[in-house]
Amino acid sequence: MADEKWIDDLHSDMPVSAAAKVALARRLGAVRDRLPDAVFFPDEDIEHVHHLRVSTRRAAAALRIFADT
Repeated sequence: MADEKWIDDLHSDMPVSAAAKVALARRLGAVRDRLPDAVFFPDEDIEHVHHLRVSTRRAAAALRIFADT
């Protein structure tokens, strides 16, 4: 799943718009990937819900960072 803490594809010499595209795709993709297990199998493993919560927090942070770009 694409929800690692660090995004290796980001570089200091990237245009902000390119960085936003990479970061938002990665963060929102993680939410998309984690959502089905958290919705349909929350009782099988509580980690499904935990991973979804982490992914949504990271996605929200990325949206806030790039809101003005």
